[in-house]
Amino acid sequence: MTKRVALVMAATAAMTTGTACSQRLTPELVRGYLDEPEGVIDNDTMTRVTRDLFRTDGATAAEGFVNLLKLNQGGSDTANALPIQTGVLEDMGDVFCVGGLVAGIATFDGCELGSECDAELTIDSCLLRVGDNDEEARGKIKLGIKNSVVDNADRSELGIEFQGWESSTDDALLTTFEGQIAVEITQATDNNAIELVFASDFEAGQKRKERALFDDGIEERTRMSAGLRFAAETDDLGGRGRLDVLTFVDEDGGQTQSVSVSLQAEGHRFNAADATASASLEVRGGNGSFTCTWSGSQSQVDRDGLRVESAGECVDEDGEVFSFSGTATDS
Repeated sequence: MTKRVALVMAATAAMTTGTACSQRLTPELVRGYLDEPEGVIDNDTMTRVTRDLFRTDGATAAEGFVNLLKLNQGGSDTANALPIQTGVLEDMGDVFCVGGLVAGIATFDGCELGSECDAELTIDSCLLRVGDNDEEARGKIKLGIKNSVVDNADRSELGIEFQGWESSTDDALLTTFEGQIAVEITQATDNNAIELVFASDFEAGQKRKERALFDDGIEERTRMSAGLRFAAETDDLGGRGRLDVLTFVDEDGGQTQSVSVSLQAEGHRFNAADATASASLEVRGGNGSFTCTWSGSQSQVDRDGLRVESAGECVDEDGEVFSFSGTATDS
């Protein structure tokens, strides 16, 4: 793990996920749901498990969600971190807006893994309005980092919170974000073990700039809710890694009946299409542990959200087999 942390976000054309209203996921909640899953695993719920695997596939590419900020922690040229073109400041409001960002970036200097530090940075929508670049921009993005050293381990907590964020997609549409992304990394000081917990929970969408009275203008609105945990260690015999993916099987689209899907892994990125096409995965719920394989799976995003079709079979600890097939959509 390097001491430089890069948070890179770029525009995406499709965002997958559900729309249920519940407490936002945090790394702490992700750990609890993975350690004590309560969801029932059967032929009726496995399609919902598959749906959430595809959600996580999109969530682990968090840098693909918004084209707003590239922040390299420590040592980079400040001007390169600004999401504006320099040389276009026109009034005192612009000066204070950019000055506030520069001051905030300075608080991140020296906040490296292996040290004790706590810093915040707020990206105000005024930055996109500087020089009349985007007069429609609204809201804030808050970034936080907290590093500490505990029990022979270096710990880093990273967070991005979107507060009523709107920015222009083009002349006709606005892109909207509300919610948070959080990552917790714990690494042994001797570098022989690491744990990463990821939680993503926010609403994203598009709405028209021009709209009539009583028209909310919403063209698309989806919820990204996903969590995973990656743990790896090395010793004299070699290295091992395990990726646990959080899924939910609530029939009403809620987030109480959790199921854990585990696979051996070298990194924390998850590719749902590859995993369901070529691997046998351990699926653990309130009714036991199962080994599941997929004979087919595909996903599609439309106005109703993420729609997944899947089929396969699972074997429980006693060797009993059940097959599953069906379609799951966001509730």
